[in-house]
Amino acid sequence: MATPRPTLAQLQCFIAVCDSGSFNEAAASTGMSQSTLSEAVKTLEKHLGVPLLHRNRQGVTLTTAGARALEHARAALLAVEDFTQSALNPGELTGTVRIVSLRSAAARILPEVLLKLRHDHPNLKIHIMENESQVAAGETMLLQGEADLGLLPHPPSHPLLSRPIYQDEWVAVYSRNRKHKPRTWADYHHQTFLMNGGAPGTIQQIRQVFAEHGVQSPDIQEFQDDTVLLAMSEHDLGITLLPQLAVGHLPDTLEYATLPDTLLRTIGLMVLPRRSSLPALQVVMGMILQAQDSRKA
Repeated sequence: MATPRPTLAQLQCFIAVCDSGSFNEAAASTGMSQSTLSEAVKTLEKHLGVPLLHRNRQGVTLTTAGARALEHARAALLAVEDFTQSALNPGELTGTVRIVSLRSAAARILPEVLLKLRHDHPNLKIHIMENESQVAAGETMLLQGEADLGLLPHPPSHPLLSRPIYQDEWVAVYSRNRKHKPRTWADYHHQTFLMNGGAPGTIQQIRQVFAEHGVQSPDIQEFQDDTVLLAMSEHDLGITLLPQLAVGHLPDTLEYATLPDTLLRTIGLMVLPRRSSLPALQVVMGMILQAQDSRKA
């Protein structure tokens, strides 16, 4: 006898409990009763013949089977949503497109695109989710269906379709009152550098550049907010390293210079490969690419 197929409602309940960490929290976030959620997950486990959750007084944790199943449960719900979206008329788009973006990219790249989308597709909503301090989390949101498109560092570390759309230089930001301003690699010896700790790959890249140019004893300190980095530099507590797009308008107390040798950051437009043909995503991606092509012209 074939194993009964799980219902979408059961998968939704399972995901809600996993994301909340307890039946109580899931009930509060979904508006469903704890008994309904519990029964749905128990039925799912019964049909599968394996436990998906460890239950205790503190809440729930995933079993090994549950961890594997959760990934596919998310994919199943996303596939159902995409099935509906795939049938939409590109000229009459509705719904919401969620874009996870570096804050700097959202501020500099998206406004022009959003204005055109509002004019051409007034019934299509765009939801922007800033993600500057934990870059890897942005890719995870795309993989789990929590975001539809991404403007994130290229190339991605996960199997995402990514097209590079923007490059900017890394710069050193420092106090205007700093006595020895960094101009050559020798000026970087024994200095304190302030960087965003949410992008470990980038920090590793900077360390490699320092090593290649013989920078002696660099002290790299990590923070989670660019405003903190700039405030520290404003008090001459170190040199902030940022892509130029992320610098924005600096107060008169700060100035910046490019690195002694050019170091570029590339921003990519990312999407799950299987979702790239959805009409709404096609339209938004097309407008972003068109806007960037216009800037280059």
